[in-house]
Amino acid sequence: MEKIRRQSDLQAFGLDPVVEDRQEIGQGLIGSIGCGRKPERRMRIRFLAGLLHEITHVLLQESDQVPGQCHPFLLFAHYASAWRAGTRLGSDQRHGPLTEPQRVPYDAGMSTSPAERYEIALNTPAGQLTTGLDVPAGFVPITSIVPLTRRLGEEMAVLEERRVRETGRTISCRMGCAACCRMLVPLSPPEAFALKTYVTQLPQERRERLIRQVAEVKRTLEDNRLLDRLEAVAESARPIPDDELEPINRAYHALRIPCPFLENEMCSIYEARPAACRELLVTSPADLCRDPVNNPVTAIPVSARIGTVLGLLWSGLTDSPPRLVPLPLALDWADQHEQESKRTWPGSSLIDEMLDKLWRVLGQEFNNRQGSGGAR
Repeated sequence: MEKIRRQSDLQAFGLDPVVEDRQEIGQGLIGSIGCGRKPERRMRIRFLAGLLHEITHVLLQESDQVPGQCHPFLLFAHYASAWRAGTRLGSDQRHGPLTEPQRVPYDAGMSTSPAERYEIALNTPAGQLTTGLDVPAGFVPITSIVPLTRRLGEEMAVLEERRVRETGRTISCRMGCAACCRMLVPLSPPEAFALKTYVTQLPQERRERLIRQVAEVKRTLEDNRLLDRLEAVAESARPIPDDELEPINRAYHALRIPCPFLENEMCSIYEARPAACRELLVTSPADLCRDPVNNPVTAIPVSARIGTVLGLLWSGLTDSPPRLVPLPLALDWADQHEQESKRTWPGSSLIDEMLDKLWRVLGQEFNNRQGSGGAR
């Protein structure tokens, strides 16, 4: 079972932060919930609610099924199936970085308010992940937790990479290998807002160059009668089934349009690149990625797609349908929904809700792998 323990809460209850026996924690909570001052009681009730989230997760692990099958390299379809279903970890990085990152500080929407420390332990299909998160204590926009959530995804990816290397396989991706940068990349709404904030912070010359490149890609899409179809996807009021998304994916990939943020075959927004880009790593020869639809390309498994987690989070917070924003439209989409991006929530509540969605997605992945006979 995934475990989340807010260390300060456990210490307030007089419990050892490393205690993992749920019965012992529950007994301690029940014994102390009615004691102490009113703020302490509120804190204890809130922590008890966190334990109830874990119970929900166990039930979901037993019942969740992910409908829909799609090609693993049609990223939009892969994320869409998940919609319908509901400080980095150390690594030797032997395969090298995918690109040469340009060091632009990435703090889109991050708060400078005091932070609470969350100690988190997650069971993933690749092993247990234990880490800490510094969560803004005040009211913050959704973009404030995008870097934190992506970091969890990257730490889970390290576990998957380690398991791959233990089987004798190696990651084929290298700097300058950008075949995957001709694919249609999906962003969740929080990622679109964060990307807009990031681009806005760039030096003027660089920012204007990126905006021109985005406009050029949009003109190409319009010339090929794809722009309207992508805009319909971004603003859809319903989850779009795979059989509707797959033709769009294939039509986009057939154009071989370089990502508007690709410069000299390297990512110019490496610090702020979408979760979908971070998650795609392959062990098959890199040359095969030039035509991933027809070639036998082998990707390493993904424990939890972070774009899905953030998208489900946004959907729940705003009572709106889960949606996917195509990367070439992300800046425009964020502009059009600027007022929504200004909404704020307590940082701790955002993290609680994000972890709940992460548990659900992890539970679905556990079920998928059990159904296919283990890790893919």
